[in-house]
Amino acid sequence: MMGKFMGRIGSKSYMSRLVNQLTARKVDTIKKAGLYADGFGLYLQVIGTGAKTWIFRYSLKKRRRDMGLGSAKLV
Repeated sequence: MMGKFMGRIGSKSYMSRLVNQLTARKVDTIKKAGLYADGFGLYLQVIGTGAKTWIFRYSLKKRRRDMGLGSAKLV
């Protein structure tokens, strides 16, 4: 289900942000290598071999960080 977030988190205001862009069916059918956004820093990473993993992208001390969350089959 696609949705929008409007409101405030802490001291930051957010106008609108799409979330839940990837359905289970879409995750299963993606074959092309790349990063696919789901919203709020969550990405599906597909590599050349077809392996799929979830990545959470965030900032810490003004540097971008990527945290691996596990295989798309398991999570």
